[in-house]
Amino acid sequence: MKKLNALLATACLVGSVSLYPTITFAKTNTTFNLTSIQEQGDKPDAASEKKAYDAYNAANAEKDPNKRLSMVKEALQLYPKSQYVVYFKQLIVKSHGEAFQACMAPAGSENMEGAFKVVNEVSTDLPDLELNYLLALSDPIARFAKKYDTAHAEKGGAALKKAIDLIKADKKPQGVKDDEWTKKKPVILASLYQTLGIFAW
Repeated sequence: MKKLNALLATACLVGSVSLYPTITFAKTNTTFNLTSIQEQGDKPDAASEKKAYDAYNAANAEKDPNKRLSMVKEALQLYPKSQYVVYFKQLIVKSHGEAFQACMAPAGSENMEGAFKVVNEVSTDLPDLELNYLLALSDPIARFAKKYDTAHAEKGGAALKKAIDLIKADKKPQGVKDDEWTKKKPVILASLYQTLGIFAW
C-alpha cells in the first residue's frame, strides 16, 4: 500500500499542480496584482468594475471554501466580462482544493461523501483537473474497499471507472510531465483496476 500511495502521489504532485490543487495556488495567489491584469473583451464601465473588484475582495477574504465558491460563481454571473474574471476563476481552483483537502483529513477518517461531492463539482467547474482529483481520491477509496460491505462501494466504483476511462482516453493529470506519466500510467491503471476488482468481489 505504501508503494501504491507513493505512485498515486507522484501522479498528482509532479509539476505545478499538487495532490490538492489549492496548495500551490495558495502560496502564489498573493503575488498577483489585480491592477495589472490585461483587459479582455468589451470594457465594463467603471461602476461595474468597482463592484467586481469589491466582490473579488469579499470572496477572497471568505475563509469557508464553500461560501467562497458560491460568492465567486455569483460574481461571475454578474460580471462575466470583468477584467477580474481570471482571478475569480483562480478562487474556484482554491476553493475546491481547500474543500477537498478538508475532506481528506485526517487520513483514515476521510469524509468520503464530501470528497465525492467536491470531485463531482470539479468535473464541471475544472474539467482539466478532474483526473488529479480522481487519482487523489483513489487512495482512500482503496482503503475503504477492503472494509466489508463498505458504504462507498457504488460511488467509489464509479470514481474509479471514471479515472480509468479518462486515462484510456489519453488524459493525464495536470502538472505531470509526459515522460513521467508514461512510466507511471500502466502501474496506476493496474492499481485502479485492482481496487475496482475488490469492490466487485
